[in-house]
Amino acid sequence: MHTESRFWKILPIVVTLITGAAPIYVSYDLFHRGSVQGSVPERRLELIEWPAINPLQDLNIKSGRVALRLSVGDETFDNMAIKRFTLTNTGEAPVVPSDYHEPISIRVKPPWRIIAVEHDFIIHGLSLGWHRVSDQLFEAKPALINPGDFMSQKVYLTDTKYKARQKSDVTPEVDLEISARITNMRQFITPAPATLSKFRPPKWFIVYLDGPAVAFTVISASIFLFWYLFLLQRAGLLALSRYKSCLTVIGLSVLSFSVAEVIAYYVFGGILSLTSFRPYPLNWRTNWHNWFILILHICVSIYLYRRSTPKPNLAVSADS
Repeated sequence: MHTESRFWKILPIVVTLITGAAPIYVSYDLFHRGSVQGSVPERRLELIEWPAINPLQDLNIKSGRVALRLSVGDETFDNMAIKRFTLTNTGEAPVVPSDYHEPISIRVKPPWRIIAVEHDFIIHGLSLGWHRVSDQLFEAKPALINPGDFMSQKVYLTDTKYKARQKSDVTPEVDLEISARITNMRQFITPAPATLSKFRPPKWFIVYLDGPAVAFTVISASIFLFWYLFLLQRAGLLALSRYKSCLTVIGLSVLSFSVAEVIAYYVFGGILSLTSFRPYPLNWRTNWHNWFILILHICVSIYLYRRSTPKPNLAVSADS
């Protein structure tokens, strides 16, 4: 009865707090979405630029002894650079056509000239309509960009003062100026520059599991861990002090998952393999850590098995 009376005393307080917090949250959410009259929510567009590539240099053969040119309409170009950038609406409010005071534009300084700006059809996303203002300026038509919308654009450029370059100039240096004036948006959000160094694998241990290899690893690790615990129980090693027993179980758990991952690596192959489910070659120098884990697993298993096997008692009579 005492507990029930407390409940009925606390219930009105909880209901009051909920009913007071709900309108505040709704008003805050509507403000950021721009649904409240007179509110101007912040617009957030994230801009990521990728390094330029030189497709003619990649297609060059015979160490530059073969000259390649590209024909676009009535024009022919002996050099070209392609630069890609992405725009994403990471905010909570849409960007509507009436929000544009200056359209999204792409500028480049001479001697570079913009040949065309196209939507990247390989990557699905929003497409913008571009038109040429000058050789160094392209502008996009105002478009609706809802929260979460993503667009990837490719800019084709040529150097009007191009001269034969060395092999080291595979990646041309092109500085694009991408700008726009949108209501309540100070500037584009630009994260850290996108470079290929972010995608380089670590120097030490790499684990790549995909598809059925994950299920195989989990099942195999469970079997190995059960085997370890079974031998520990028979050997009486779980009866040690609590501290030593916990460390032993944790260490063998890590070893069981490591062994399972190594076996999955050789059975299924990694994510970088050229063919799915293709085993990797048993290379001692490249995969020395895998061999170390396998040898450690065998040694630990033999030790625990011998430790858990009871030794025969030899009865010796007094006459002998």
